[in-house]
Amino acid sequence: MKIPQIKADSKDKLSSGGNLRRIRSELGLRQHEITGDLITRNLISLIENEKTPLYERNARLIAQSINQLNKQKGILAYIDAEDILNPEKYDAKKIADSHINLLKDRLDEGKLDIKDEEVSEIEKLFRRWNIPDKRAITYELLGDIYNKKGQSYEEYYFYSKALESLFALPLRFPNEYQLFLKLIVNRISNNSYSEALKLANLAFFQEQDIPSEYLGHFYYYLALCQEKLFQYEQALKNSEQALKFIDDRENLTEVYLLKGNCCTQLGNLDKALISYYKASDLIEEEEEAPQKLITIYFHLLQVYKTSNEQSKIENYLNKIRDIINRETELSDDTKADHFYKLSEFAYYLEDFNTYEQLLVKALDLSYNCEDSQITSSILARLIDHYYKSNALEKVDNLIVNYQDSIVKLSDEPSIQLLTRIILHYLNQNSTDKSKTILKQLFSE
Repeated sequence: MKIPQIKADSKDKLSSGGNLRRIRSELGLRQHEITGDLITRNLISLIENEKTPLYERNARLIAQSINQLNKQKGILAYIDAEDILNPEKYDAKKIADSHINLLKDRLDEGKLDIKDEEVSEIEKLFRRWNIPDKRAITYELLGDIYNKKGQSYEEYYFYSKALESLFALPLRFPNEYQLFLKLIVNRISNNSYSEALKLANLAFFQEQDIPSEYLGHFYYYLALCQEKLFQYEQALKNSEQALKFIDDRENLTEVYLLKGNCCTQLGNLDKALISYYKASDLIEEEEEAPQKLITIYFHLLQVYKTSNEQSKIENYLNKIRDIINRETELSDDTKADHFYKLSEFAYYLEDFNTYEQLLVKALDLSYNCEDSQITSSILARLIDHYYKSNALEKVDNLIVNYQDSIVKLSDEPSIQLLTRIILHYLNQNSTDKSKTILKQLFSE
């Protein structure tokens, strides 16, 4: 679909009265609906039929009535006096609508490729015409497209421009807070928690205007940012506020998990356990989201380790292991990481057979992982375990069986440096110096 161009010298240029009729008709409004207290229906009729001129004062009053009706109906559209008096400006809004419809179609159809020339054309239109309502909708849609494409910087840029455009309007629209949330999520996804916190606080300047369906999410993201920034007391208060407004299962799980984390950090383990149990109950009832359930169980393990409740640790260790073994949708990388983390709790219980089994399982799963770091961590932990238990033959077998993985680690500059130093001493038969360096590394 080709976007129409603005024709500055159109021979069929509408009068202001004809333009008013066009605007009113397109918005589905009757003459008597846009009169207000100071304009009569008869005057509207005279203006539209070009029997009397439309003055700027009356245009402002009519625009005000139209905007009040749009807000009542939840229509994101703003009409100012110039839109009525200048048909060419309203033509520009129609062109913006064409862009908006195209962008909506692309999102619906998953056709996310957008050329720089198209974006430039859109921005050129908004540089020429001050139409912030259309600019806000268009830029939000562009932000949505870049969000789907995983282009975080562009997403943030267009969401910011959209919010800036809404601020230019004298009326507040509900999607202003939707945009705030999109920007906050973008910043959190990029670990920019301070920026996200500033955005959340900015939105709360007019807390009374935030629609109730958004309020719980704002409290949650506010709490999440504060938790990430180690502001645990404030985060706990805001997570409790979020629970007053959120009632859907998925988001409730996230809030209880966050509240549990804050309680843990503040040393209130009993309240932490209550929150973690509530989160796990929400998932267990539906038997879904195994990864989320594993996350909650790991938090429970950490609490029980702190309070030294060994039977509870054993119980949740086995629960996590059972989930990992039965779930086919979890990737090998994820499973390897989980088994590796579980081994820490088996070691704490001094259950060294389980400790070894978990590490061996993790190592087998990590063999083809892209992240060599997890493989090296598992190998180091296993070798240390075998060395301490004097199972030197197992150490030799590990080195032989996983030689390829060990060689890959030599790509790391720090490993190359250490290897060259050790080789230098070995070539000079200075084994004591080699041992001294290695012992210092292990002690650290």
